[in-house]
Amino acid sequence: MLTYIATFSQNYRSLDSLKSKFHSRIKADTNSLLELVAICDLHQNSSEFDSTIIYGKKGLELSSEKNDYYHEIKFCNSIGVAYWNKADYNSATRFYERGLNKIKETGDKHFLSTLYNNIGLVYWDKSDFPRALDFFIKSYEIDQKKNDKTGMSSSLLNIGLVYSDMQDYKNALKYYFASTKMLTDIGDDQSKVIAYINIGQVYNNLKENDKSLEYNYKALRIAEKYNDKRNIGLVNNNIGSVYSEREDFKNANYYFKNSLENFEASGDNNGLVLILNNIGDIRRAEGKFQESIQKFERALKLEHEFGFIDDESTTRLGMARSYYEIGNFKAAYDNYKLYSDVNDSLSKLRNIGEINNMQSSMEIKHKESELNLQKEKELAIKDTEKQKQMFFTYGAILVLILVLVFSIYVYRQKNMIEKQKHLVDEKQKEIMDSIRYAKRIQQSLIASEKYIQKSVERLQKKN
Repeated sequence: MLTYIATFSQNYRSLDSLKSKFHSRIKADTNSLLELVAICDLHQNSSEFDSTIIYGKKGLELSSEKNDYYHEIKFCNSIGVAYWNKADYNSATRFYERGLNKIKETGDKHFLSTLYNNIGLVYWDKSDFPRALDFFIKSYEIDQKKNDKTGMSSSLLNIGLVYSDMQDYKNALKYYFASTKMLTDIGDDQSKVIAYINIGQVYNNLKENDKSLEYNYKALRIAEKYNDKRNIGLVNNNIGSVYSEREDFKNANYYFKNSLENFEASGDNNGLVLILNNIGDIRRAEGKFQESIQKFERALKLEHEFGFIDDESTTRLGMARSYYEIGNFKAAYDNYKLYSDVNDSLSKLRNIGEINNMQSSMEIKHKESELNLQKEKELAIKDTEKQKQMFFTYGAILVLILVLVFSIYVYRQKNMIEKQKHLVDEKQKEIMDSIRYAKRIQQSLIASEKYIQKSVERLQKKN
């Protein structure tokens, strides 16, 4: 199943209005480049990849003329994504590498993480998992340093793809759910479509069909909201496949028909091969063998044109079975032999890549350990900061309490001193009063002694 994640600018103006403004003044100025970016993004979001390429190349021409390296790299990426969605991997890689070369030349690293991520997807589509993983990890590490959760969620999702292809579904779900949580945190619903599709695919592989339908319907609601034709096609294909496994051909045909229409509208060749093979299988199951063969032949033509080796194996086996049912044993034998040849080639490639896949697993675990250590370090720093904050908070509270207690103590001491002073003043007054009273008594006694002395003297004179 073809899966990807990409983030583009919001649809802030109508497409017709943007095109009208751009065509009215085609020149190498900033406004023209911004309008071209928006036009490309709108076409990309609507799965109109041919239009994305046309306007992207015009943007490249104008940005190169203006020596605007930022937009030149951005247009390289947008064109690469459009070619990748059309399963033209050579053209996609060519524009991605042109973007990387421009980054090396100018040092403008705005899109480095995005380009690494998208190059990783090309290698993933080619089943070159070690190289895909290498680019996904590079992308994650760059975004982690910038705390770019959109980019980090993209890399987590794609690392989940690697685990899924290794049939390590537990870890695949772990990374898918981690990516979904990040996208929820930043409110990016549109990118959650891919996460839900991938989660649904894992549950389908685990034969948990109800959970698979649950997450595919979640994805379908969001894809329809944004008129994302490619992903509408992909989700309808997945839902149809679940119903086909249940032999509910009525529902399967309904969703397969919707899938085919949306893949055709989006120009997604890989998606077309996917749905044509599925329709071919269901037509054979219904006994409509000629229709089945027609669908397989159309898929085979696309596989040869775009080099989809993995899909050719599936198509050849389907054709062999359909020819066998109508009694054309020679055609059945020829197709089965071609199926065997292709399958043998793929098996050899898988055997050669087995050691690399083991290495990939080890690299992931190593990176996981690094990421966990980084998280633990960050948590430890946060805990330390929190403890410091708590220490300062508690310290401030303690100081306030001490100040309050001291203030109360001082206030009480002041009152006590004032009371004691009042008592001292009163005692002092009493003492002074006593002294004055004693003095008056003393003076009174002295006066009486003088009087007695005078009286004695008078008596003596008389005698």
